[in-house]
Amino acid sequence: MKRLIWFVAVMLFAGCAAEAPQTNPAPAAANTAPMVPQGARPGDVPLTAQETRDLLSGKTYTFDRDRGTYAANQAFIWNGAHVGGWRIREDGELCIDNFSGPTRCYRFVRSGDDYVMISPSQRRWPLRPAS
Repeated sequence: MKRLIWFVAVMLFAGCAAEAPQTNPAPAAANTAPMVPQGARPGDVPLTAQETRDLLSGKTYTFDRDRGTYAANQAFIWNGAHVGGWRIREDGELCIDNFSGPTRCYRFVRSGDDYVMISPSQRRWPLRPAS
């Protein structure tokens, strides 16, 4: 029995010692080219952080029957309700920080003359300015 306890204790300590320290990845450099998102098609051009910011800031777009407003103060308004905030990461990714749910991040590409938002599940949403 003592040997079993000793064996378990040694294995636990060995497992702890073998774990690599957790480190945060280095942030992307400000002039880094945007990453080509999964769900991009041939000919799609990923937007930079500044291009994404210019595309969204202070504007409202429709997605099917829904409306999303990206206020200049970075408030995010969905169908008339202030639901959180929005921010652009250095790699050009848009992240929506929801008040009552998880943060969701999206990529944008230029596809011909259109702009398209690509969700993490690779769904493509063409941006249509709200009228």
